[in-house]
Amino acid sequence: MTVAGWETRKNVPLVGHQVLLQYRKGTSGAFVTPKKVRTDRDGWATATVKATADGAYRYDFAGTSLTRATTGSADFVDVK
Repeated sequence: MTVAGWETRKNVPLVGHQVLLQYRKGTSGAFVTPKKVRTDRDGWATATVKATADGAYRYDFAGTSLTRATTGSADFVDVK
């Protein structure tokens, strides 16, 4: 995740902010949070969980005093 750096006119990474990895079993219902991670020095959030059933995963960010909250689109995982 990055934000605009108005002084430098470049995007600046959001470092150390909590991001939730969320999971929903199947195609409907509520998302749950199996893992919380923090963004790294480049603004990336990386999480690994073992998929045991078909479902959708997404990231959720609560925002800060200077940025709005956002939720990523979900990716569906088909477990074979």
